[in-house]
Amino acid sequence: MTNEKKLDAKLRDYIKQADLVSEKENQEYGDRDLEELGEGTTFSAEDIRTLVETLNEKIHAAGEGIEAKERKKKLKREVRTIERELLPRKEKYEEYRAVAGDRKSFSKTDRDATFMRMKEDHMRNGQLKPGYNVQIGTENGFVLGYDIYANPTDTKTLKPHLEKVEALWGKVPERVIADAGYGSHENYEMLAEKKIEAYVKYGLFDKDRKCRKSASRKYRSDTWEYAKEKDCYICPAGEELKYFGSATNRTETGYEQTLRMYKCTSCETCSQQMLCAKGKRERHVQRNEKLLELQRMARERLMSENGVRLRKRRAHENETVFGQIKSNKGFRRFQLRGMEKVKIEWGLLAIGYNLEKVGRAMVRG
Repeated sequence: MTNEKKLDAKLRDYIKQADLVSEKENQEYGDRDLEELGEGTTFSAEDIRTLVETLNEKIHAAGEGIEAKERKKKLKREVRTIERELLPRKEKYEEYRAVAGDRKSFSKTDRDATFMRMKEDHMRNGQLKPGYNVQIGTENGFVLGYDIYANPTDTKTLKPHLEKVEALWGKVPERVIADAGYGSHENYEMLAEKKIEAYVKYGLFDKDRKCRKSASRKYRSDTWEYAKEKDCYICPAGEELKYFGSATNRTETGYEQTLRMYKCTSCETCSQQMLCAKGKRERHVQRNEKLLELQRMARERLMSENGVRLRKRRAHENETVFGQIKSNKGFRRFQLRGMEKVKIEWGLLAIGYNLEKVGRAMVRG
């Protein structure tokens, strides 16, 4: 939180000022040096209470001379400011952090809701609104499972959603068809471990499919030739990018990825530098080999005859559910507040959708 960082900076200033005006008292109370509180990057409410207690001790320990009285007066003023303004603000920030958990925001009117960018942005200004991430699983047009999440991205919802479907039906689906929002390293490996066929797009799938012959595509490192015997990549100019180390990347969920790093030392004299290295001295490349292999397998599945058919089917099945509920039935926002109540509300909508579909099938005979 930016405001909390500003508050911590202000507290550090108070500590420095208090040390300056009470240098003599510091010698007497060296075991409770205020500077110890100022070294950290953040403060807790308990730290602030300790600071107030320490300042009060310094006030009582001050002498009776004119200078001492002036120091007392200044310290008392600082204590009042800290107790009445800074401490309540810090307590409020700590409460907000506890409510938010691993989220970056929450709504004050519904603390389970998170601020997200909505698809239906009528103002077209990217306005954030409090909401929930609704996930559904469908088969033959029926909703077989649903769940509500507070995180705005789909990446972290696939695993818990499948676990709920498995608990409900006693088994996992044979295949999963999903869009690029779910195409992460962690999700691909999770589906492989569960022996589920993954027809899941990755971030650049549609771009790859539409721009295979694009002139700029050849400068993307994932299209470059790999020379296994030399452990290097060959750039469009025929130069080698040699391996120089590895790094570990940790995702928000704690999932670790190993990245192999390569660099080219011939960029400065290359005629294609501005297009490839974009003016930088050297072209550096990070490669996640496991993810690239998983994406290659996903691409082969998605581009197969069966994959094309399933992609079309996914768009028809899933979007129909949301289209019917939101557009045809006019349901645009949840009427209840709180995660559990919202789950019930969406569950009733899903049941209603399924019953209506059964009713139409019975009428058709």
